[in-house]
Amino acid sequence: MTISIRNADYFTIIDIHSAEIDFKQVKILKKTLFDLLKSNKNFLIINMSFICSIDSSFLECLITMQNKFRKKGGELCVYGVQSEVLMIFYIVQLDKYIHIYNSEFDALNNKNMLVKRRFKLI
Repeated sequence: MTISIRNADYFTIIDIHSAEIDFKQVKILKKTLFDLLKSNKNFLIINMSFICSIDSSFLECLITMQNKFRKKGGELCVYGVQSEVLMIFYIVQLDKYIHIYNSEFDALNNKNMLVKRRFKLI
């Protein structure tokens, strides 16, 4: 897994270059997020456009870090979430804690948040 960090306005954007995120990669991501939080980078956007598969440790990491960022007056949000991962986010109701956007432009401008669609079972 490769993580790249870049700045845009007052946001820090984290690009995760990996198709699958498991416990080992989450440890690296969590350390990166803690380091950014310590350096007062309080508004983070995570680019998830390459990620196709996640595990529960990734969900736990997002929730934990969102709480830490909010305590410091910041925010953590994501964009580019693949449909398979997005469905998991909706099932565990992660969209209630973390803003989910379709694109980087939307995330930077706080517009067009993805909202949960109601699914009808047949």
